[in-house]
Amino acid sequence: MIKRTSKQYIQSILTKHKEWSVLDIGCGYSANENANVICDIQDLSNFYKDKSFVKLENKKLPFKDNQFDFVIASHVIEHVEDIEYFIKELERISKRGYIEVPTTLEDNLVFENKK
Repeated sequence: MIKRTSKQYIQSILTKHKEWSVLDIGCGYSANENANVICDIQDLSNFYKDKSFVKLENKKLPFKDNQFDFVIASHVIEHVEDIEYFIKELERISKRGYIEVPTTLEDNLVFENKK
């Protein structure tokens, strides 16, 4: 099911379910504090020493079906070549999740025109 929500709402859910296995994919240096597995195309294993780190090297995500209770993909999908495949992979590896996509307003306020 797809529905709109906020980061605050997602954070409240994750805080209530500390026992969940949570994957943050493509987060760079800003992983969600509740994520216990980090996956990125960059080797950030030295940065995430207190978490399990997996370097992504192939199109297929290197995880088992339903391995995670929750997956976070924030500002990742705009960098993916095959979006449909990526979403299917997220659905395969996780029971639920949060995908955040950029907006023109946010891009203009946060990135390009911030002064």
